Amino acid sequence: MANKYKDIDDRLKEIKDYAIALRKASRWSNSNETIAHIQTSNNEETKREYIYEFYCYLRILKDLKANYDLELVPGEKHGVLFPKAPGLKKNYPYFSIKSKKSGKEKFQLCNGIKIKGRADEDSAPDISFLNKNADKTPDFNDVFMIHDAKFKHTDSKKVADSEFAKVSYMIKNLDCEIPLSKSIKFNEFINDIDINGNCILTNGFAFKTNKNHHKLYNIKEVEQFDINKTPKVIG
Repeated sequence: MANKYKDIDDRLKEIKDYAIALRKASRWSNSNETIAHIQTSNNEETKREYIYEFYCYLRILKDLKANYDLELVPGEKHGVLFPKAPGLKKNYPYFSIKSKKSGKEKFQLCNGIKIKGRADEDSAPDISFLNKNADKTPDFNDVFMIHDAKFKHTDSKKVADSEFAKVSYMIKNLDCEIPLSKSIKFNEFINDIDINGNCILTNGFAFKTNKNHHKLYNIKEVEQFDINKTPKVIG
């Protein structure tokens, strides 16, 4: 029983380490609320899922800081508190990702925000990559790539059929079905573990290993995306 929640503690430590690294490398608020607020859930399963989603977000940001400058933009209502459920972009913080040379914004990285889709219905990917200068009420014209985290409470489990389908629905609604015309400069996530493109990130295993199936839906699955594991990209 003593180690029952060890994975939570490990991810929380990793999140805090990432936050310290990001704070040193970016314009970041001095508040510690970005870390503390994620421990408030009373539902253990929900807490584990949310911590994993936020871990994925910060891990990607930490990777981006090697090639970009990062600026934390506070939300109008919640300052530097990130959403634990889908929220409006204007109310929550996001990161402006900027060129190290020019200082100009290249794109925006958002966590858990609602984006108006083609059918006038909202989609809220866990991580959304928005075009530069996207405003406070983004729609499908502003997003060019999405990542969604699928936490497995038993890390030998696969992404479910329904989870894969849900991401494909979001991709269609947000008009992200066409492969990227531009690539983001990642540092760790390159070559065999390139995460450019729509991705399902999971600590478990992929729903399918058929790469043609992934290409059909313009989705990559990144399995074993977790602490002390080597990710594998399928798609």
